[in-house]
Amino acid sequence: MSATDSQTPVCQMTVSQPSNNTDQGLLPGVRCPTCAAKGIETWVIEGRACGTCGTPCL
Repeated sequence: MSATDSQTPVCQMTVSQPSNNTDQGLLPGVRCPTCAAKGIETWVIEGRACGTCGTPCL
């Protein structure tokens, strides 16, 4: 096969932009109210305890 042969590639990659956060693999979360009151930005999976202060975040 020469360099001038025009064949389409076997695998074509398509790049698309995700439409929302779930397409990016991000989990929904809530800010910890105790840490937020102290000026610390801490995100927690809803229903879990904050890893910084231990406050249950609902």
